[in-house]
Amino acid sequence: MTVFEESGFSFNFSGSNSAFRADTFSYNGLSAVDFIVETSTAVLFIEVKNPDNEKAKHHPEREEFLSCSKEFSTRIAKKFKDTLLKEFAKGSRFPNPIVCILLLEFAKFDARQKLRLYELINGQIPRFAEDEFITINRICLWLCNREEFVSKYNTFSVT
Repeated sequence: MTVFEESGFSFNFSGSNSAFRADTFSYNGLSAVDFIVETSTAVLFIEVKNPDNEKAKHHPEREEFLSCSKEFSTRIAKKFKDTLLKEFAKGSRFPNPIVCILLLEFAKFDARQKLRLYELINGQIPRFAEDEFITINRICLWLCNREEFVSKYNTFSVT
């Protein structure tokens, strides 16, 4: 199945090589991003945050998000790192670059806050991973909103 619900959105990844929900079970206490999506050119680790969603308006994480707190950025970076560790432990191998995507949908979030959050998270995610079986030489971070995501990955839809 390539259609998923998250944070008030419906994601259709039918244009991908594969897509699955990564946070459905715990693997030795490791956290995970919402989705892992493989395309022909990249592996997308996608975490979705939508504080404008009615369900999120009273969530305690919302205030951390609004203030671009170190705690919030550390928790998000941990999801990206833990997902990578979890996938390595399961034997997953990624021949294409990994793009860690934080999809933020928040009307009041300005460019300055977005840059600060990017800097806080980006400094905590690995750039390179290697063991005797695999070398990943490109891991990058992208913060975007729903419109930017669909514009770049136009084979997917988010409604």
